[in-house]
Amino acid sequence: MTAKVSRTVAVAEPVSAPSGTRCPCCRAGELEPFLDLGEVPTRIGAQYATREQALGCQFGRIHLAVCPQCRFVSNIGFSSEIIDYKEPYDNDLGFSSVYQEYERELVERLIREHGLRGKRVVEIGCGRGRFLERLCRAGGNRGIGFDPSLAAAECSSSSSPDGSVELVADYYPGVGGPHEADLITCRQVLEHIPDPLVFLLELRATMKDGSTVVFFEVPNFEYVLDRLALWTIVYEHCSYFTRDSLRYVFEQAGFAVSRVYDCFDEQFLAIEARPNDGVAPRVASAEKLAAADRMEAFPAKVRDKLGDWQKEMDTFRAQGKCAVVWGAGARAVCFLNLVPGSADIPVVVDVNPNKAGKFLPGTGHRIVDPASLPAYRPDVVIVMNDIYRDEIRVSVESLGLRSEFLYA
Repeated sequence: MTAKVSRTVAVAEPVSAPSGTRCPCCRAGELEPFLDLGEVPTRIGAQYATREQALGCQFGRIHLAVCPQCRFVSNIGFSSEIIDYKEPYDNDLGFSSVYQEYERELVERLIREHGLRGKRVVEIGCGRGRFLERLCRAGGNRGIGFDPSLAAAECSSSSSPDGSVELVADYYPGVGGPHEADLITCRQVLEHIPDPLVFLLELRATMKDGSTVVFFEVPNFEYVLDRLALWTIVYEHCSYFTRDSLRYVFEQAGFAVSRVYDCFDEQFLAIEARPNDGVAPRVASAEKLAAADRMEAFPAKVRDKLGDWQKEMDTFRAQGKCAVVWGAGARAVCFLNLVPGSADIPVVVDVNPNKAGKFLPGTGHRIVDPASLPAYRPDVVIVMNDIYRDEIRVSVESLGLRSEFLYA
């Protein structure tokens, strides 16, 4: 059983942002705070070798503020000085068959719609290069991926046997400057950048003409608001986008946007664009600023949700029930650090074998693989992301367990 960690977490009334805090997305609005979640672990993808190391991790404050002009949301409590993206990190979702199918369909569509056969692909924030390798293998493309969290050993040879993919442990454009590309892809990275406009302007400056397609994918803040997806708000994500703010920042940086759309059960936003100096920044329409009311109501809903989960933990304890969490990613880190009483949960289950035996930041929960679950005989399995519900249910039942399922 995980020892209890004494941490009081509450949704505080947000204090004012520093005077004159301009929106880093549109530069027009002054940020207005609306949600303060207090101190949380700064690195949700860091799993620790010992519980003591996990408990001693770095904490930072989540204090969200919204721009009244473009609806961009920023964590004004964020400090890049306490984030080191060159530390070992693992937030790989690719061990799930559900996520594998999503990526397979994405690869096929990008190749089909943009004629990516025998082309050149650059990926910014490539992780271990799995998605880039699939893009190159399926289309006969050549790719180069950049990620500062890569270890030197992972870059000593290409990630593909035929040498079609090269990995670089650096930020883009990295070694050798910009690289010509038919497609530049960047998935789940822009939300980690405090000033997205500057980043996109610098990217635009590396591109010579309008022939290159850019494909970006970010978490969808409208999904957070609509489904009260509190657990997807993490310290590393200092920038949160609605459809309107994502389109706006790309247009302001000199891109012609062809489409913005949601994907992966509305959890992500995707944008496709090309460089175009002739596109002037547009003003977000009042029609598309309807998220304002949802943001105003959001803090009260968050308090209610935390209260409801605290009651669940109290019930498990009173009834002597064993509850485990399934999914040792960002959502689990947020859930376990914010919900009072969650220290009674003995373990967190994850299908990524690289996480087994390690410990989650902040709370020190031990991570186990699914095969270890029968030893705990859980009465309740708390599923962090219900898009995986069927996959998880099959796994649990195949182990001979008849657990109740709750969806966080």
